[in-house]
Amino acid sequence: TKTSLIKINKVTECDTFLKGKKQRYHCKDCGRSFNAPTPLVDLGCFISKPVKLAILLKERNTISQKDIAKD
Repeated sequence: TKTSLIKINKVTECDTFLKGKKQRYHCKDCGRSFNAPTPLVDLGCFISKPVKLAILLKERNTISQKDIAKD
C-alpha cells in the first residue's frame, strides 16, 4: 500500500490534508493490477471532489485565477 496526501477543504482557515493508503488489487485472470476506488477522489485524479467544487463555486464570482490559487 502507498500512502498519499489528499487535500480537502480548509477547516478554520487552515489547510487540511487526509492521509490515505491506496490499495492495489491484482487480477489473477488477466494479470492486470488496479487501485481500489474511493468516493473522495475521481479515478486518475489527485484533487479531491470537494476542492474541485469549491474552485468552481469561487470561479462563479469575478475573482482572478491567481486569487483562487492562493486559497
